[in-house]
Amino acid sequence: MTIAAGPEEKLAVRESQRRRELFERQLVALESLEQAEQAEIVARAAADTARVRLTRLALGDADETVLRERLAVARAELARTEIRASVAGTVLSRNAEPGDVVLLSPACASYDMFENYEQRGREFAERVRAVAMEKVNSQISKA
Repeated sequence: MTIAAGPEEKLAVRESQRRRELFERQLVALESLEQAEQAEIVARAAADTARVRLTRLALGDADETVLRERLAVARAELARTEIRASVAGTVLSRNAEPGDVVLLSPACASYDMFENYEQRGREFAERVRAVAMEKVNSQISKA
């Protein structure tokens, strides 16, 4: 794939050639010529970098493949993500079945609701048992 020079590169080349001609006729200082040559080098490097990036995108290089795989993983994780509001004392969703391990991990302090962490733990365990019993009773009534 051949990619033509961009406008910045063409302009820098023309300006460098113009100043070279002016320098040879002793109409501009050496410093002016060197500045134009440096600007041409920078413009060529930028154009080369752009060409490499464009070529890599056209070929679907390894970086693109890795990024696509990361995106697929992120989408899969998002599909498994649950967002729930936490309201003290109300079971919003049931994500555990009898025999599962349930970890009490409160999202906020509850100093005004319980005497201590032990009472809070007992209350939590009672609610978990109630949910489990509700599940068992609903299965029995279906049978």
